Amino acid sequence: MAASSVCRVGCAAGRALLRGSRSPAALLTLTRNRGVVTYAQALHNIPETQVTTLENGLRVASEESNQPTCTVGVWIRVGSRYENEKNNGAGYFLEHLAFKGTKKRPCAAFEKEVESMGAHLNGYTSREQTAYYIKALSKDMPKGISHKELVDVAKQHFSGVPFTYKEDAVPILPRCRFTGSEIRVRDDALPHAHIALAVEGPGWADPDNVVLLVANSIIGRYDRTFGGGKNQSSRLATLAVEHKLCHSFQTFNTSYSDTGLFGFHFVCDPLSIDDMLSCAQGEWMRLCTSTTESEVKRAKNFLRNAMVAQLDGTTPVCENIGSHLLNYGRRIPLEEWDSRIAAVDARMVREVCSKYIYDKCPAVAAVGPIEQLLDYNRIRSAMYWIRF
Repeated sequence: MAASSVCRVGCAAGRALLRGSRSPAALLTLTRNRGVVTYAQALHNIPETQVTTLENGLRVASEESNQPTCTVGVWIRVGSRYENEKNNGAGYFLEHLAFKGTKKRPCAAFEKEVESMGAHLNGYTSREQTAYYIKALSKDMPKGISHKELVDVAKQHFSGVPFTYKEDAVPILPRCRFTGSEIRVRDDALPHAHIALAVEGPGWADPDNVVLLVANSIIGRYDRTFGGGKNQSSRLATLAVEHKLCHSFQTFNTSYSDTGLFGFHFVCDPLSIDDMLSCAQGEWMRLCTSTTESEVKRAKNFLRNAMVAQLDGTTPVCENIGSHLLNYGRRIPLEEWDSRIAAVDARMVREVCSKYIYDKCPAVAAVGPIEQLLDYNRIRSAMYWIRF
């Protein structure tokens, strides 16, 4: 079991005011230049993530800045994948048990102490991670939140936690085997059909992940509440608007230590299932055969925007640090992510998508009024195009 104690105290962003009389053309040029400079500064001026490993293997990471709030948490590399039939659900149970108080702090006193600070305490359990974190005002931290002081606090509270266990050891995960399959839960009482389609994707550390993120950004996402109508940058979204194919769709690239799921999910009316699925699979095939450089350029800009958005708030940054330490063994700087994204071109997208999507057996999950959902063999047959 590996754990990381993570602290984030965010940085305050300044504002620049435009003063004086400027022509519209000059103002537009200045705005463009400021945008480029701001993005470059975001990549280069991020505070350093300091990491210290304690004697028992616990890694303490911190990133200091001047925001009035801070987030402190513990990320542990264990989750539901480590459970078996005998202890299934134990991780989720323990996660909630931690909020029921202790001998020194009964539940009511514990909750009152947190609420009196105006703090937010939370936790979650996923397939491979368990996390507990608290977000509070920086002044409510026990000490001044330099890295050395955080390490001292970690030693005080976690130095007694063993790194290895003689009994009841954390099991080694068996190799995951992906199998094309389907699960259908027909319920005509539901107003809409929910359909998900996925193929096996790469694990966290696989470099193909960046290319697949670009591919997903090309497909994009859509919801009927979006503005723009037919003027969507995503081809699939444009089709969805023009032909009223769905209420919403989104792509996903879910990674684990040794495997992943790459796919899409959509919500539609019962009679639109066939058309929407056909268009979505058609976009997958187009990624494999005819992705263009203009699409890739737009998708990379979208990813850069999402990447910088990770700086918005101490909690997402704290979670990002903890996840990186567990999955990559280090915090990967945004500048490095940007260079990886910049290296992606249309040829890479076509090759990597062909590797994971083209002529592969998908996993299909469907819930709701799904009588019109095609037979699995028909869905499988749309995973390739006959080439002449």
